[in-house]
Amino acid sequence: SVAMELHNLLEGDVSTLETDREKAARDTSLFYLKPEIVVYPKNKEDISKLSTFVLGKKKSGMNISITMRAAGSCMTGGPLSESIVVDTTRYMNAIYDVTEHEATTEPGVYYRDFEKATLAKGWIMPSYPASREIAAMGGIVSNNSGGEKTLTYGKTEKYVQSLDVVYANGECATLKKLSQDELDLLIHEPTENARIHREMYALISKYYDSILDAKPTVSKNSSGYFLWNVYDRERGTFDLSKLIVGSQGTLASVSSATITGIRPKNHSRMIVMFIPSTSSLGEVIPRLLKHAPETIESYDDHTFKIAIRFFKDIALRMGGNMITLGLQFLPEFWMALTGGVPKIVLMAEFAADTEEDVDKQVREAYEDMKTF
Repeated sequence: SVAMELHNLLEGDVSTLETDREKAARDTSLFYLKPEIVVYPKNKEDISKLSTFVLGKKKSGMNISITMRAAGSCMTGGPLSESIVVDTTRYMNAIYDVTEHEATTEPGVYYRDFEKATLAKGWIMPSYPASREIAAMGGIVSNNSGGEKTLTYGKTEKYVQSLDVVYANGECATLKKLSQDELDLLIHEPTENARIHREMYALISKYYDSILDAKPTVSKNSSGYFLWNVYDRERGTFDLSKLIVGSQGTLASVSSATITGIRPKNHSRMIVMFIPSTSSLGEVIPRLLKHAPETIESYDDHTFKIAIRFFKDIALRMGGNMITLGLQFLPEFWMALTGGVPKIVLMAEFAADTEEDVDKQVREAYEDMKTF
């Protein structure tokens, strides 16, 4: 069987157990697809051997494929497959070469552990998603994740320095920013990596202006093929790692990523706004943005009512003392009791390096927003 062949081929684990297949059949989306086999690779060599094996089977006519999986916190069904799911969280979870500017992570590392390692050096990757406690780095890179700090600091694509990948034929390569001279040397090599660089350079060069014109003018653009990020004709640089970010594992398997980040502000304050109608959001948000909040989060009246209904459960889940947590939210409860449940709740967080600076930001924003 295929499973037995893989068991003899790979250093990592190969499972057809119902429990493993059932776990891999779901992410956090509504979809359900149960794989035939779940592979837990030990290293990039395992991913390379697996890729070569699967390509050979496909060429012989077998309907077989590989789908990479990290923590499975995706909400799109991206890590699901009826064939082979490759779960990196069991063994490929090392963080290394952590400096004051960057760190290298394997795809199965949970973001919470990555942040602990980088915070020890004084920085964080600010594009972490809302699922930061349960998301892993492979998925964060593959989905071009963004979250509460994306408004100020941008998405994951901005912080990926380089990627170690495995192509479909099993060849391993490091993708990073290349100068024109480095690219010219690479594309003449007799490798799959060279062929891909050569053909992508020809494609993007030919349609360069059209590709740039097609770039969405939005602050958050997640999964997709970001062709406009690869080639900078003015600077003469070419970086295929920018194409892998957001591609959800469809172009190559990521075996490690070198990530950079920012030094977080030391002080923060939050303004909570109750908005009675969605019709005013078109005026509220632009005015609020003028005060440069670090993050803006929102939720609607339905979410608010659910939060009130399940407040006890939420408090226990958070591990907080009920009385302490209740006192923290007392102003919001009082506003709801006296003014009714708002249609939208806006939370704007301001951050600065000193207490004085953040107090000034919050005071000015508060006075300006009182008119609403």
